Amino acid sequence: MIKNVNMQNVPVGQTQYQKVDAVGKQEKIPAPRPVESSVGEIKDQVTLSQEGLMAQEVAKYNKILKDIPDVDEARVQSIKEQVRSGTYLTAEKAYKTVEKMLDALRNL
Repeated sequence: MIKNVNMQNVPVGQTQYQKVDAVGKQEKIPAPRPVESSVGEIKDQVTLSQEGLMAQEVAKYNKILKDIPDVDEARVQSIKEQVRSGTYLTAEKAYKTVEKMLDALRNL
């Protein structure tokens, strides 16, 4: 078991840890040293496993799914009925649709 002894006001790379074996003997071990690049900067690096990468993707898509609004079934049924009866497509709706398409093309 390794436990942190004293984290207050200790610079990075100088924290000391204690190792406690099964019979209770304690031994101080040095903290890991920071990795330095060729220009002397300290760099952190994280490598994710395939499972971690997949979990990250799943979380991203779960958020996207949560943001999708619920389907208004009553509205869908109303539009389906209007399409079946031939009353859905009116000149006004067609004009608005064409205007939206032209605006989209103008903003490209």
